[in-house]
This record gives sequence, C-alpha cells and structure tokens, in this order.
Amino acid sequence: MKIKSFLLISISALLLTSCASDKDGKSGGTADDLTISMDFTSSSSYSDKGIVYTNEDNILYFYDVSSGYETALCSKPNCKHEGASVSNPDPTCDGYVEGQCFSPAIINDKLYFLYTPEIMDESYSGFGTKVFCQADTDGTGRKEIARLNDAQTIAASAYSDKYYACAYYKDFDEHGNDLEKRVCAVSVINIKTGDVYTTPYYEEYQGIIRNLSFDDSGLVFALSYTTENIDFSKQNDDGFQSYIDSISKCDIIRFNFSDKKSETIYSDNGACADIGFGYALLDKETPVLFDLTSCEETPLDYKYSSYVMTEKGAVLLDNQDMTYAFYDIASGEISVLSKAEMSIDAITDSYIFVIYNQDNDTFLGIMDKGDFLSGNNSEIKKLKAL
Repeated sequence: MKIKSFLLISISALLLTSCASDKDGKSGGTADDLTISMDFTSSSSYSDKGIVYTNEDNILYFYDVSSGYETALCSKPNCKHEGASVSNPDPTCDGYVEGQCFSPAIINDKLYFLYTPEIMDESYSGFGTKVFCQADTDGTGRKEIARLNDAQTIAASAYSDKYYACAYYKDFDEHGNDLEKRVCAVSVINIKTGDVYTTPYYEEYQGIIRNLSFDDSGLVFALSYTTENIDFSKQNDDGFQSYIDSISKCDIIRFNFSDKKSETIYSDNGACADIGFGYALLDKETPVLFDLTSCEETPLDYKYSSYVMTEKGAVLLDNQDMTYAFYDIASGEISVLSKAEMSIDAITDSYIFVIYNQDNDTFLGIMDKGDFLSGNNSEIKKLKAL
C-alpha cells in the first residue's frame, strides 16, 4: 500500500507544473544562520524568521512569524501591489514576478528566485527557459545570475549559503512532440558567481528527481522512476500492486562538486521519503535508514512508513493508528510522538510548519520543533488560512 500510494501521488504530481517533494530543500549550510526549507511546490521558502512566497497575483511577500505581519517585497510606499491584468498589463510593483516564480528565499540579506520569462518564440523551446535572479529584499536591484534551458517543469529545489540547486524534467521536445521517456536533471548554481553545474540527463519512465540535500562534498538526491510505462489497464486486477512493486525503483545519487561527476550510491525497488543530515529515509516493506557515507542500511519497524528526516533522527508515520513516531539515531529507539492530525509542510531550526484542518477550513500553523520531537503535546499556533 505504501508504494502504491507513493506512485499514485507521484503520477498525479508529474502531470502538474512545479511539483516537488514537500520536504525538499533543506540547506546544508547556513543562511543568516537559518535553515531554508522549501514547500511541496517550490513556491515558498521557510525559515525561523518567516515565509517568502508569491501570492495569486505573482507578488513576492514575506510573512513574519513573530509578528504575524505580511509585507510585500516592494519599495514603493503607495503601491497597490497589483499583478498583471487587462487593466494593468505592465505591473510596476517591485515585488511582481512575470510567468511562474519558484524557490523565493532571502539569504544573507538578498532575495533570490527562479522564474519563467515570457519569451516570444513560436517553438516549444521557451517552455524550458528559467532565469535565476538576485534582488534586494525590497524587490529592487534585480539582476540575472544564471539561465537554464531545459527546465520545462520544476520538480524540487534547495539552497545552501553558496549554492542553489534546481531539479527539473521535460516531457516534450522543442517541436512539442511527447518524449517516450521523461528526461530529468539537476542544475546547481553558484549564487555568487553564476556558474552552473548540471548533472547527466536521466531518461526514465515516470522519472522525477526529488529530495535535494547539500553536504560537504556536493549534492545528494533521489531519482524515482518505473522500469516500464505503467499499464493502467491492470489497475483493477488483483495483481496490480505486485506489478507496481516490481517496476518501481529509486536511485540515490551523489553529485560531487570537485569533479562534477555523479555516482549512484543506492538503487533498489521502493521509494525515498527524504534525504538530509547524512541519511536517506527510504520507504520499502519497512522504513529503511540509509547512511550516505557508509552505505549501511538500517531497517526500522515494519508497522511504520517513512516520513521526514531531522538532525537527530527520522519521523515515521503509523498508518493504522495515524500517529507520528520518532526514530532516535543515537539510541536506536522508536517513541510515539502524537496523533497525526496535521501534515508537516516544512522543518526549520526551531519550528515545524504544519497544515491542518479546523472547522472545515485549512490553515498553516507552526509548532515548537523541540517539543514535538520529544513527544510533548506541542500546541499548533495558527498562522493563516490557506
């Protein structure tokens, strides 16, 4: 059931623009001494200070966690912060971003984001163009740092204090013809020099790269795919689950910055829930903790499914009791945390950002990370409605 759920979610996500892992983007370095975490869509970034995001009008905003204030990243005091429309075809708001905006984040007092420029091109090649920008935190002083050419759909992103990594894929060629296999890659951009390092291109059925994580030597990521096109005519067959299990694979790949080469350090059936803090958290018949250095595998209790990594261990989910649990790497013990009445959207140094329902409405909230991981009943502080 775990793998089937993962595949159905992934297959649906692959049909959308800008899909990514909900736990992608943990920084391996410091950014104003804060961990930067990206949300599922790479449309928002989270830190202990707050959230950087774009609203429905493509205006960049910052939500301050401590005060609860939302501020448009614009220098104009009387600006209405309006996006593009028939009556406003050329927005003058400093916070406006044309096309689609991805990975907005404030690092070392600078604003960074990726966007799709409006290119007048009769071919389909323009769909893959993405521009990575730096600006002042009021939206002014924008400058292009780098440009990507094959990034049709953004799948995941991550920041360190020196680098920005962007995973993407393409489903059609420059003439609009569907590709037999999806083509995936990751580009790493030096945010100071603009140098771009790109991994090899991986051609796989249903391929998608997620779970980007920086370490001391480079970038580690998960490539999930199927060994053949899924035959959905078998969906109602009794053996459909076994069929899905047999063709679902996950590779853990390290991209070394020193020689710009990639090496596959793990490959097997199953899925990857998260990568970070020196480990990959795999979801197979049981959750498995994979040491990225030694390549040792530690199977965990079969009753759980993998969820997300933290610096001290892995958060797991009991699908039957709908409770979160925590595997402590130091002690090797699993403890029950709380009822799974919310989903984790991002983890920063001090907080866990969660999405939860209340009175038939959906909200973004925040919890104390230390309290949650220690099993204490941590109260959810409501931030805003979604």
